[in-house]
Amino acid sequence: MPYYDDIMVPAHLRPFVRRILCAQIRETVSETVPARPTGFTYIGWLAQGTGMATANDQAYDYASGAVHFSGQLTTFDTEYTLTGPAVHYLAELQGSAAFSILDRDIGALRNQAIMLGSEITQQPTTRAFEAILERLTQDSTVIVPPQITEALRQIEARNGALSIADLAQNLGMSDRHFHRQFLRIVGMPPKTFAVCQRVLTALKLRTQTPDMPISDVAYAAGFADQSHLTRMFKQYMRTTPAKVEIDSDGTLRSLVAKV
Repeated sequence: MPYYDDIMVPAHLRPFVRRILCAQIRETVSETVPARPTGFTYIGWLAQGTGMATANDQAYDYASGAVHFSGQLTTFDTEYTLTGPAVHYLAELQGSAAFSILDRDIGALRNQAIMLGSEITQQPTTRAFEAILERLTQDSTVIVPPQITEALRQIEARNGALSIADLAQNLGMSDRHFHRQFLRIVGMPPKTFAVCQRVLTALKLRTQTPDMPISDVAYAAGFADQSHLTRMFKQYMRTTPAKVEIDSDGTLRSLVAKV
């Protein structure tokens, strides 16, 4: 499977972009990658090659040069295939950036892809992808409610290990209103987003410190105990914490855990 390498995000793009990643397939082969929830949305550019994604029995074809947006994932029938030689860039967006850029209900775009245009250059370079992102973000005037911005900051700072009900109360919002606003702007409910952050924290720990006892991983990632971690891992990763080191989904580990 292709691995995605991290590329430094320019300072002027950081309000919108958490990470820029790039994968290359140098041979004339097809690589199929199972996708998993990360809690974040993505803008991608298939700078070279072709691709296809499937989610909820829908198929999306990517021609060379395609610029695309990928919504939040909540399903496990999702995968994408790159046919090389291929170069694929991904911008992992800040929690509310997709809402700011697209000015659309991001919750309604779950498990969907949107084509944002096509950009074909002679040289598929990082600078060319940055220019695409600059054009997409430069006209953004959508205002995100400060309560949602603060909620994202607190959830990410705590790796999801906090009470969502207490968070809503502290922000002066009812549970229902907070849920509705967060889903519309971020693309998934706040509790789901928080659990996803805890699962990814556990994935990083399992990948980077494989000798750490799983019970310690559970507590470090904010789970009540090992059984709670195992239940959530099965739900979000389709595997158990004990088996994650031999899980075939190496691409997610390269995206999240940088291995």
